[in-house]
Amino acid sequence: MLGFFVRFLAGGLIVALVPIVAEAFGPGVAGVAVLAPVVTVAGFVALNVSEGGRAVERAAGVAIVGMPAIAAYLVVFYLCQRYTGRLPIALAAGLVAWSAVAVPVAIAARARP
Repeated sequence: MLGFFVRFLAGGLIVALVPIVAEAFGPGVAGVAVLAPVVTVAGFVALNVSEGGRAVERAAGVAIVGMPAIAAYLVVFYLCQRYTGRLPIALAAGLVAWSAVAVPVAIAARARP
């Protein structure tokens, strides 16, 4: 339970720092800050504890193959935010784009031993 709490705090701290980074260094640097692999690090640590190093190795390999899902999310989010100016629409459209790429990757990964 303590591990969950620590991961929660670490992730929240990174998210909370993004507006501070934007104010201090501009939105371009904040754009890089939002790419911090908080979920990846915490997920790999938790997976290692529960399933072991081989599971982390497999997850990392699939994550590499799934990286285009993040690119799809960011491109669609950027375009929607730019042309609609409505954050909820941009977030939702980005998640749809991410899902359209991530789900087939996850299905393929599951089918592979």
